[in-house]
Order: sequence, then C-alpha cells, then structure tokens
Amino acid sequence: MQSARLYISAYAASGVLQARLGNLVLAETIANQVQQLQAKEFGADMLLSILSSPAEEEDD
Repeated sequence: MQSARLYISAYAASGVLQARLGNLVLAETIANQVQQLQAKEFGADMLLSILSSPAEEEDD
C-alpha cells in the first residue's frame, strides 16, 4: 500500500511539473486521473483549480 501512495504522489507531482513546463493539457489529464481516486492528499483538486482559473494579466 505504501508503494502505491508513493507512485500516485509522484504521478501527481509530474502533473505539476508538466503544468510548469507549459504542457497544460497533459497536466490537466494527470490531475483528472488522480482526482478520480477521490483522495485529496495528492493535490489533484488544487492543480485542477489552478489550471482552470483565468490567466491574470500583467501590468506593464
């Protein structure tokens, strides 16, 4: 069971990394897959919330 949690945590972290690298579609796919496990400890809800929020405009 412990190794499953480690694998899921690493997979969720890869979603954050993909988002940071600009691969938003892949990041959202990963977050949706992790969210289906219904375990909030992996942060999928937070990642989906960030990905679905409107982009902020920068002031020049």
